[in-house]
Parts: sequence; C-alpha cells; structure tokens
Amino acid sequence: VGLQFHELTTSPAHRVLLRRFYDDAYAPEFPDPDERESLGNIERYLDLKAQGWYGDNAYHVTVAEDAGAVVGGAIADYLAAPNAGVVEFLVVTPAARGRGLGGRLLDVTEAAIAADARRVGRPGADFVIAEINDPFRVDLAADNLDPFLRARVWSGWGYRKLDFPYVQPALSANQKPVGHLLLAAKILRREGNGTKPRASCV
Repeated sequence: VGLQFHELTTSPAHRVLLRRFYDDAYAPEFPDPDERESLGNIERYLDLKAQGWYGDNAYHVTVAEDAGAVVGGAIADYLAAPNAGVVEFLVVTPAARGRGLGGRLLDVTEAAIAADARRVGRPGADFVIAEINDPFRVDLAADNLDPFLRARVWSGWGYRKLDFPYVQPALSANQKPVGHLLLAAKILRREGNGTKPRASCV
C-alpha cells in the first residue's frame, strides 16, 4: 500500500497509529517540551470531538503513512466564529522530505477546514493561520530544519507573516509560553468585491 492519509478518530486502531505518529514523527521533530502538545492532550481532544464538545468548531489529527511507515502528520483546528483554520503542527519525517509530502499534507488539512466551514453553512473558510518558527528568533542550532528554508516553503504554499509579535500560550500548567514562533496566514476568501483581505499580512 502506498501513501495514505488517515483522519484520526478514537478507534483502537487509530489510537495505536496516533502513538506511532507521536513517537516516530511528532516528538522527534518538536524537541522543545514547551512547544510540544502531550500525547494525553491530543487523545483527550479527540475524545471531546467524538463527544460533540467542539460544536461548530472542529479538531483534526491527520497522519500520513507510506508503506506502513509513519512519514508525517498535521494537527489543525477550525474556528467557526472567525471562519478560520489554524494549523497547529505540520511535520514530515526527515527521510520523507523533498517529495512534496508537506504540501500534500497541507492540502488535506486545508480541505478538512473548508469542509468544516461548509458544514456550518459557509462557502469556505476565509483564511488559515499557521504557527512556524521565526527564523530571526529561534535558536538555529536547536531547530530540526533550517528555519529560513521552512519560512520559504510556507511562503511557497501561500502563507505570509502576520505583522504583530506572537507568543504561544503555555499548553498546560506544566509548560511555559513559547516566544520564538510567528503566525503566518493564507487568505482563502476575500470580503465584498475581493479587494479587502480579512487579515493583514506582510
């Protein structure tokens, strides 16, 4: 079996796949413990989703598997009030890079966000925001990928840096805020006659 994208649920098989993704791809690529969501939290968010807790909002964990090996994944949210998506994490394992997998994974994630918007009666999401390492603020030696290359890749995907300082809030009581990230946005739909974006980007 070739490349497959799995939208994770709370099924026993998907819980096993989630742990493989967490251990084989996610944790190694996010070595900063303050930046990384815990496995327990991800499992809890999937449980809440299955219980209908998110309402008009949504939460997605997508895992990419190629010939039985986990090669990447993404975690994203849809927020109904601003009609926007948020890519929390997107990761491709080092061995699987250079084949366009990141772009395909992002396409799957953005399609899920668009489907969320249509589910609540919108024609599509207005924009998607992503958290990425700010190459001017991150410790270059500690990053798992050249942060300038990463910024260039996201720019090629249509994302532009939002022009305000950003600090990721602490993900739990045991973690600290993260100050080396930036927010980038991709405008998907525009207001009125298409001349005014809903978010200001640079």
